[in-house]
Amino acid sequence: MTIAGSVVGCTEKKISAQDGPIRVQIPSLSDKTYSMQEVELLTITDLSRLEGTAAQFFMEPTSQDGEIVGKAPAVRFMKSKEGVYVAMDALSLQLVTLYYQFERLMFLDQQIGVATVNIWPRKVAINARFSSEDGSLLQNNALYSSAVDTYLFVPFTSEDLPLMVNSGVIGHEHFHSIFNQIVMRPLGDRYPKSDLEDLYLPILLRGLNEGMADVWGWIFSKDSNFVGRSLPSEKLSRRLDFDVLSMPTRKELSSLIAHVPPEYEVSISYKLGNKLARSIYGLSKVMLNQPGMTEDKVRIEMGKALVLTLSELRTFLDQKKPEDVMAPAQILFWFYKSLSLTTTAECEYFQNMVKDPDLVTAFSCKK
Repeated sequence: MTIAGSVVGCTEKKISAQDGPIRVQIPSLSDKTYSMQEVELLTITDLSRLEGTAAQFFMEPTSQDGEIVGKAPAVRFMKSKEGVYVAMDALSLQLVTLYYQFERLMFLDQQIGVATVNIWPRKVAINARFSSEDGSLLQNNALYSSAVDTYLFVPFTSEDLPLMVNSGVIGHEHFHSIFNQIVMRPLGDRYPKSDLEDLYLPILLRGLNEGMADVWGWIFSKDSNFVGRSLPSEKLSRRLDFDVLSMPTRKELSSLIAHVPPEYEVSISYKLGNKLARSIYGLSKVMLNQPGMTEDKVRIEMGKALVLTLSELRTFLDQKKPEDVMAPAQILFWFYKSLSLTTTAECEYFQNMVKDPDLVTAFSCKK
């Protein structure tokens, strides 16, 4: 590619996908490696400000009256002789990559059937100043805030793959918004509580949310080790293609929560979530043995099943009595029920995962 031509900045005439797809170069995952690739933007209305129907960016954001406010980005591109736009600085490159990934997420939501769950364009805060529990400013992380329905990307100081480029991380955070809209938001103040569940239910729900978000991140990125690419310290604990262990029983999880200090509660949720994510990822390998199955078809089928599972979870929480305590493996039962699984191998796989006498409905193979 010849990098020569006009410079596109904030004073240029608007470059819009309404005049045809906009070709840009971004880092993208291919053959298990991120490399520069040419892609097309289809929903941009102003390239210099990265405005479009997929994402709305807020630079150096603040919160006012419960809303995120911030400046629009001013990105810079060079247009090559071949008509491809190439970012002229690191921030512009990360932002255009992030927009492209949200555009892909919008299309994935349409394919899976959740296009109307969220409001588009999605709000994305860049270089957000977010305090951790100890009061220090959070770094090297990405979050979804249900309070302002916004994705927050805090400053990234590592030399590893930036989070704004990591498609798996972006997909993971997007799932949190879907979980919030389908499960938590409809319940509102009707969310049931009891003394027995003061710790159990919040830890369980956070674990299920994190585990399913990891699955969604893999569905979107096709990358089973997406967390480790940006956060190497999490590579072993969060990757999905390791050996699968069965989900803990209700009794085992309750006992664990009762015997650990409060500072380990988040860790319990993430470990539970990883078991769930690995269980579902492992099933994808079994499903691929079905005639006519492809990796893309398996991923879409699993995405649809996750959405149906969220509806089951919301119904359970909405109707449960104070004495009802959900078994962790119940989520796998709902997931299994939402899939069209017919083989003995698939059934036996789930039998190894679902071993809890406290399931609402006993597990049995579909005939």
